[in-house]
Amino acid sequence: DYRGMGLSKELVRFSIEQRRSFGCSFGYWITGNPIMIKSYHKNWPSFPHRVHNLVRIDDIGLQLEKMPMKRPWLMRLGYLFLKYINMVNRHTNSLEPHNQTFTISQVDKFDDRINQFWAKTSDHHDFIVERTKEYLNWRYCDPRAGLHSVRVAERDDEIIGYSILRVNRFRPDYPVGYVIDVLALPDRLDVADALIGELVKQLRSQGVNLCNAFIIKGHPYEPIYKKHGFLDSRVRTHIFYNPIMEIEEIMQEIQCAEPERIYFSYGDIDSLPVEAPDITFSIISLLRSS
Repeated sequence: DYRGMGLSKELVRFSIEQRRSFGCSFGYWITGNPIMIKSYHKNWPSFPHRVHNLVRIDDIGLQLEKMPMKRPWLMRLGYLFLKYINMVNRHTNSLEPHNQTFTISQVDKFDDRINQFWAKTSDHHDFIVERTKEYLNWRYCDPRAGLHSVRVAERDDEIIGYSILRVNRFRPDYPVGYVIDVLALPDRLDVADALIGELVKQLRSQGVNLCNAFIIKGHPYEPIYKKHGFLDSRVRTHIFYNPIMEIEEIMQEIQCAEPERIYFSYGDIDSLPVEAPDITFSIISLLRSS
């Protein structure tokens, strides 16, 4: 509400002051609150490329039963229509087949090889949160961070990709999956394809009907997600950033970056939503425009 808006401004101001005192040069945050979005647009630059919230639903009937929405018949019709369009696009823009000459296995934590992977991956991006061994183990492999399923793709004892899945069981009768992170070496889209395919198998084996993922519009992983049944929910995720110190190079670099050089995932935000995105509005808009 409007009263919370003032508190939010104070928290942002305090956060910036704290980051500056620690020597931080850059910060970012996301919001879906329309009031905050309007305010932030006046003061902070936003990401130059849209972040898509992708959603995958195996059984739309079960989804509507567990998370009722207005006009369920329209929701069902719209979702089935989106799945059909996605299927057609997959056939017309199919990915090249690949021979899987690597293995995918579950691990409890990352070892030193992940730093070598990070060294090969980081230079390919103009914006990406650090993914070193220390950070990844702190973020996803410490039990205090919650339960995450971590898998690594390996070839010749080298890590060439990894994935992280989180299943939110706040609602025991209807758990919700989140693709927290999927990253492969820059030239290995086949690895990303295999990792996302493995995630879908995990979801089905755990009885998870609904799963969400973030992807930058135009990123090479976008068609891979769609191949595996993820659809664009049309829910806009607004990301704002600010150089704590006035560093024009940072702003210029991000604004000019191509989609494949920007990486952002659910793991790059502080918390996970419990409920699914409300895609009713987007489906209505789609039906009206088609």
